[in-house]
Amino acid sequence: MGTTRRADAQPLAAVNSFSRRCGLFPGVALRFQKYSCGRMCSIRESAVESKVIQVKVKPNSRVSSFEQAEDGTWLAKLKSPPVDGKANEELIALLAKHFGCRKADVSIKSGASGRMKLVRIETE
Repeated sequence: MGTTRRADAQPLAAVNSFSRRCGLFPGVALRFQKYSCGRMCSIRESAVESKVIQVKVKPNSRVSSFEQAEDGTWLAKLKSPPVDGKANEELIALLAKHFGCRKADVSIKSGASGRMKLVRIETE
């Protein structure tokens, strides 16, 4: 059986020219989805930036606040007590509001049970 080239198979140069025609910039991912009929379709995805910050948490404060210290770490004062993850939930909500992203884009990377935490924030 000989090798035949399918009609919908595109060489890499055609894919690159397609991405230039669509106005995709560096950092914007282009993903292809293959349908059951064999046709390829491109899906444009936005670039996601991820940053990790170190946060020192002080629970049981009078007011909730979020500020940066002199040494580059962040200080979060939270009203919630450190019981049953309530302080972590409030921290995630406070960071999402401060950085202007969804709560689902903020996650605690390490230190979930301690006062010093590494928090990952994904922004577009």
